Amino acid sequence: MDQLQKIRDSEWDNLIICDAARFDYFEQEYQRFLDGKLEKVISPATCTIDWMKKVWNGYYDIIYFSAWPGANSKGIPSLGYTTRDHFKKIIDVWNFGWDEELGTTPPWNMNKAVLKELCYETPFDFLFGKPTIG
Repeated sequence: MDQLQKIRDSEWDNLIICDAARFDYFEQEYQRFLDGKLEKVISPATCTIDWMKKVWNGYYDIIYFSAWPGANSKGIPSLGYTTRDHFKKIIDVWNFGWDEELGTTPPWNMNKAVLKELCYETPFDFLFGKPTIG
């Protein structure tokens, strides 16, 4: 199934984006944390910024929680894509939740930020180091 079409055609209130998570690892672990059926989809891009350009190519009246500095509220473009031009509001979780030792914004810091400002129609961009997701 095409990931882009699934995102656009599905009715979702919250969209959890597992950036750089490998399906094979996620498949082994997801049932410990999530209910529901896991479905493998084909990504429209092979890197984060190209994925952002293809998935979020218009303006969306939603709040975007970002674990990645390249998707920011400061208007700083990443490879020609300025995230704040596409969303009503961006929460720069990476700005206060980045863990230098882990080299990422860990899921528990994303969880805290999301739970603090949870609202309707919200994508959460979790950034995972390779190759593990845990």
